Amino acid sequence: MALVDERGLEIPFGPVGIGAMAIVGGIAFTLGQFAFYGFEFLRYLHLMGGWMLGLAVFAAASGTIIECVAWNGRLGRGARFLKSLRPAERAVVAAGILGALALAGGLARSQYQCLLFNAPPLFLIVFALATGLQQPILFALRDAGRAGAAFAVLLLLEAGILFGIGEWMAVGHYAKGLAHFQTEKRAGWSISTTDRTDFYIDYARQEVVLVSRTLAGDPLDVRRSLADFVCK
Repeated sequence: MALVDERGLEIPFGPVGIGAMAIVGGIAFTLGQFAFYGFEFLRYLHLMGGWMLGLAVFAAASGTIIECVAWNGRLGRGARFLKSLRPAERAVVAAGILGALALAGGLARSQYQCLLFNAPPLFLIVFALATGLQQPILFALRDAGRAGAAFAVLLLLEAGILFGIGEWMAVGHYAKGLAHFQTEKRAGWSISTTDRTDFYIDYARQEVVLVSRTLAGDPLDVRRSLADFVCK
């Protein structure tokens, strides 16, 4: 089942598809952020306030739009990638490239994050490549009458892309705060703040810090060292 909007864009699986894409996008983006900040802070996400939630909602909306555009083949020339090959062959090559990128990023986490730190514009190239290479895969599956499988792959690729964006933004936030620390000696750099919670980076101690009070009023102090994040 699919809906078609007034611009002629097909929305995969209607409202259910929109909901699935939004949920996957928001969760993947948040996980990407905490892949850098530390997954131990995820359990306290409810204490971090509207800023973190707002970013997740924005990511969910952006991911849904990107994937709807990809589903309709509106991401440029991705669907015509390697025109000399048959559609199924193009899909296999595209999947191989995406798999290699994911494997490289997963096996070399520290080097990948340092690359994001030292050359952030390179991620935009990876983003453009990943979004464009979705189309040959989706088209091949849809042409074979496997719309459900195509949508499952779309969700998987959306998760990978939004995870990458979240991690890229977190590393970029760290780099921006580090520049302030080096020029202004400003050790604390806020990630998210509420009336009872401070979630920030302490550059003097090289830590990510969450200081708050639980719903029961108990003091909370959680720290993760960033001493091993050394990029040259």
